[in-house]
Amino acid sequence: MRYERKYRITNLNYEELVSVLGLQAYNFQIQFPDRQVNSIYYDDASFSNVQANLSGLSQRSKFRIRWYGDDLKAIQNPILEKKIKENQLGFKEQVKLEDFELESELFKISQIDSLHDLELYPVVSVHYHRSYFLSFHKKIRATIDRCIQFRQIENYTLSSLVTEDNAIILEIKYDETDGHIADEVLNSLPFRITKNSKYVSAVESSWF
Repeated sequence: MRYERKYRITNLNYEELVSVLGLQAYNFQIQFPDRQVNSIYYDDASFSNVQANLSGLSQRSKFRIRWYGDDLKAIQNPILEKKIKENQLGFKEQVKLEDFELESELFKISQIDSLHDLELYPVVSVHYHRSYFLSFHKKIRATIDRCIQFRQIENYTLSSLVTEDNAIILEIKYDETDGHIADEVLNSLPFRITKNSKYVSAVESSWF
């Protein structure tokens, strides 16, 4: 299990934020190349997952299909993820799925037992560009997400209307056993930890 500390940043651009990370005592370096991250999030008709997040329930979960790359229609190497949160700690359960065409096969792929039995439906897609960094002692990971876009999904159909979020999201991630090291990194950052869920932001901007 690991912690994920999030920062929503609106007063720096990407290059400035990378400079801040590089100046920290643990000298974050690029871990591997950037990539496009895509997710389809599922919820029930009452948006129970959104309500659980907004109310701050200590134990909650959400389902999403995640894939990587620029193709938003022919989805390759998708993974069904159940992201579980217990207090401040989180972990994922993952299942590999078959490749599918978003426009014609989203209904079929959504009939997976774990989704269908809970009466979960695809409600939004989220897309962004992610950069990956690692501290010099390899204990702390950082990701920077930018160019964030949301699309509504209704009746298994992806909307052509795109909503953009111009903020940059910094996430600091570390195992629960490395909290003493992470505290030094977190305390050195000139930002305030914020509550930020791309899924909640997507639903709020697309549905309400």
